[in-house]
Amino acid sequence: MRRAVMIGTMWLWTALPAQAQSPPPVFKSTAAAVVGGGRTWDDEGVIGDGALVGGRVDWRLGGRTFVEGAVERLHHERTGRFTAEGDTTFVTAALVQRFGGGTAQPYALGGGTIARHSGTFGFLGDSKVSLAESTDVGVVFGGGLAVRVARRFEIGPEIRFFLLRPDDDSSPAFAYWIGARVGIRF
Repeated sequence: MRRAVMIGTMWLWTALPAQAQSPPPVFKSTAAAVVGGGRTWDDEGVIGDGALVGGRVDWRLGGRTFVEGAVERLHHERTGRFTAEGDTTFVTAALVQRFGGGTAQPYALGGGTIARHSGTFGFLGDSKVSLAESTDVGVVFGGGLAVRVARRFEIGPEIRFFLLRPDDDSSPAFAYWIGARVGIRF
């Protein structure tokens, strides 16, 4: 009996302050920026590494599921006998599923993308450098971690992979990037 009274007292002692705390903020959408670096491949191999910048917004569909619209620009550059340089702009629509309700929320995403690529490629020693331009469709998948650092702000790492269906051999067929995401909750 003493054990039951002691457990009940301890439960009330910890439960009452927990109920008095304000719940974590509920948000309907976020706007975020991302910076990082990535790598791009064509159908034969690596066409270079480079910097990434991007922005996105998402809206809650229900629960912890969001729909996201994103625009990212990934630069690539390769030097040596074979050279390549260019930029790919990804316009993406994806579903984002967050897990857990704590301060740190891991998430996974998947969706479709349209990639606009422009650049050059070729063998400089042979003076055979060509222009590469295309608009291709593909899929995107990835994940990250959103860590709330203030009532409305979150930061965290993110990684995305792009599988593309290029029109020609010199356009990107695969790309990935790793970056840091900074977001504002609304």
